[in-house]
Amino acid sequence: GIGDYTQRNLRVGCELLTTRFDQIQPVLHVYGHIHEGYGIMARNKTIHVNASTCNARYEPINEPHIIEINEYYGEIIASHLHAE
Repeated sequence: GIGDYTQRNLRVGCELLTTRFDQIQPVLHVYGHIHEGYGIMARNKTIHVNASTCNARYEPINEPHIIEINEYYGEIIASHLHAE
């Protein structure tokens, strides 16, 4: 999976979902179930955003991500902006 490592360094995501992302290559994938995976990663044409606001103890400590989506010459582009 992507952004799916736990505190114990275990991968708990879905490999089938990762395979589908590689096939479809969406512009943006936003999720947040695995709190420890908070952050942003680019892979192929996709920006993957683990937008969990909480840490593993359910404390709301993570800053929100701001993603801007634009169209340039018929192509959709997603860009990460720093949190305000």
